[in-house]
Amino acid sequence: MNYKNKILMKIYSVFPFDLFPDTISLQKDKIDITHRPFFFTKEVFTVFINDIRTIRITSGPFFATLSFELKGMMEKQNPEPISFLRKKSAQKIRKMALNLCVSQSKKKKKNSKN
Repeated sequence: MNYKNKILMKIYSVFPFDLFPDTISLQKDKIDITHRPFFFTKEVFTVFINDIRTIRITSGPFFATLSFELKGMMEKQNPEPISFLRKKSAQKIRKMALNLCVSQSKKKKKNSKN
């Protein structure tokens, strides 16, 4: 398996609050957001790390919601927020994804100087 395709972290929304749990899979160069609206159906939205402007986390006493804002996208074109995530998992995946954004940005700047 290529290192780029390796899943660094995967989190799920919490059942039974989300009857068909959604997932967020973080890889080195992308994030796959999978919504499951019903049995045996899924919608996958792929976000490349280079396209992320910011990741917002909204948390309550028990759960968190992650929202992605992408470069060059209108508000309605951004992926739907993912709700009912465990707070610690949501914070960890957000931190890891933003660190990947920073490292790729630094790598891109370094390569453009050469």
